[in-house]
Formats: sequence, C-alpha cells, structure tokens
Amino acid sequence: MNNAYPAIFCIGALVSFLWLGFIGHSTRAQSQESHSANSSIVHIDAALVALFFGLLGARAGFVYLHWEYFTTNPIEIIWFWQ
Repeated sequence: MNNAYPAIFCIGALVSFLWLGFIGHSTRAQSQESHSANSSIVHIDAALVALFFGLLGARAGFVYLHWEYFTTNPIEIIWFWQ
C-alpha cells in the first residue's frame, strides 16, 4: 500500500460517526423527554469538535512523520489542503 493516509482517514471518520450514533441511540433510549432537540444539537456540536481535533491531530502526526521536510518549509505546516 503506497499511500495509506486516505484509508486511515476514512476508517477514523467511520469509527467516530459510529461512536456518535451509538451514543445518540443509547441516550434516546434512556429518556424520551422533550430534550431530543437539545440532544441533537449537542451531538452535532460534539461531532464538529471531534472533526476539528481529528484534523488537527492528523496534521500534527503528518508533520511529525515528515519533520525533515517541514524544517525547511515551516509555513507549510498550517497548509491542511496539501
């Protein structure tokens, strides 16, 4: 496997979405009150925070693995699209 980064990213995204789905299902099963709208908002917020820190951690790991390159090009550390 020449480039495993896309596969690792897809697996990580799938696991986090499954985790959020299981947490949401168990929360709804425990209480069927009118808090379902607030619960949905909390889950969306948690998903966005998880996505942000996941991308940040993935970039930090990539920079760590290719530190020799980034010592000569430090501005590219914040280029997430590269």
